[in-house]
Amino acid sequence: MSLPVVSKVLEATIEPPEGAPPLFTELFKEFSFSTAELQALNKVSKVLRDGSQLSQKFKLVERGGPQLVQFLKLMKKRTAELNVGDCMVVPGGLCYPDPRSKATMIDVNLMYIMERTCESSFRFVVVNTDVEGGLGYHQTCGTAAAPTIDFKLCMKMDGVPIQRMLDDVRVAFPCMLPDF
Repeated sequence: MSLPVVSKVLEATIEPPEGAPPLFTELFKEFSFSTAELQALNKVSKVLRDGSQLSQKFKLVERGGPQLVQFLKLMKKRTAELNVGDCMVVPGGLCYPDPRSKATMIDVNLMYIMERTCESSFRFVVVNTDVEGGLGYHQTCGTAAAPTIDFKLCMKMDGVPIQRMLDDVRVAFPCMLPDF
């Protein structure tokens, strides 16, 4: 399911859609959330909605030129504006030659989660959302109990200084495209 779809579903969960049938509105009142739960859901909904908007802008980045520069400026601005405790979902990806056939390229969709943990540092998480394309580059753990291999699809870095998060090279990191 895509980020925009998840965002819309969550918004409908928080508040009944305009023009909802009376029965739906009555059920919504009966199964309503507490104030704290609504605040948490609103926060998650905002993160997903903002991430969805960024993913739409990220699609334009592949064209390069002014779109790339605008996206990088937006990323730097939004990162700097995060308050302590807030987080941001950022689309990203990379493209690399298929080891089996150098003629084809493999696209890997990534997602980055940035959370401002205090005034001076962030938590930065890289999530491989493509369980097929990028698994060969992940740490694995074989278990003796079952013939399976567990892949670690996320990498978390805590205590990343704000100077590093706002560095132009780090801001460009989500845009690791084959042309650059």
